[in-house]
Amino acid sequence: MSSADMLMDTRLLVGRQMRHLKRGPERVVPVIITPLILVLLNGLLIGSAIVVPGDGSYKDFMMAGVFAQVAMLGMSNAQNGLKEDLRNGLVDRFQSLPIARSAAVVARSVAELLMMFVGWLVIAGVGLLIGWRMHEGFLRGMAGIGLMLLFGYLFIWLGILGTVSGRNPQSSGIGSMIVMPMLFLSPAFFPIDNLPGWLQTVCEWNPFSSVVVACRELWGNPNPIVTGAFPVEHPVLVATLLPIVLLIPVIPLAVRRYHSVVGR
Repeated sequence: MSSADMLMDTRLLVGRQMRHLKRGPERVVPVIITPLILVLLNGLLIGSAIVVPGDGSYKDFMMAGVFAQVAMLGMSNAQNGLKEDLRNGLVDRFQSLPIARSAAVVARSVAELLMMFVGWLVIAGVGLLIGWRMHEGFLRGMAGIGLMLLFGYLFIWLGILGTVSGRNPQSSGIGSMIVMPMLFLSPAFFPIDNLPGWLQTVCEWNPFSSVVVACRELWGNPNPIVTGAFPVEHPVLVATLLPIVLLIPVIPLAVRRYHSVVGR
């Protein structure tokens, strides 16, 4: 089957999954409510107890962290969506159709990315209402969103890989439990300058730190990190290359494991 056929099949299945959301709004509600809660909780409650070095606005400071948190949630959303497809027999029906074998799982990844983008629109809207701003212009603002999309797409595929790599794909979810602490071992929601030296080093080399610091730099938001660690000295470079380098092996491995699971 040609690449053009693969793209056409994927596009049709993405459309099908998005239309299916109209009949199952329970999947849409968390995508809207969760970002809303995250912005309000961090901006209005936690922010009142945190002082950003340099007298910067905490609402500006924390927004990149909220975007990254929703990107991380793409892992569990992808796991839950794929597990549901495996459980209700949808994958088996796809396998009986004359479509590319990989189209269903690729379509799942694209649909999850679109849902993530909807969540980010909610974040941006609420953030603007409470005072967040991008201060470096439209192009740099969109560059930051692009980095988040790349970062989020990596987590979606990690969720897919985790699901199809477990002994029981329908119950796999340990990856999300491992990744969640990583978010809070980063400067996503609080400055790290008062942490012990060894813990600052962990935070600086955490992949979450690169993407959060890169977006703050691109958006002109408070970015109080003074360090010589390469990932946060060159955050845009690292936040761009790291997801690409990881996606190159992760996607083929996840697709191969997916074929193995659905072919049983």
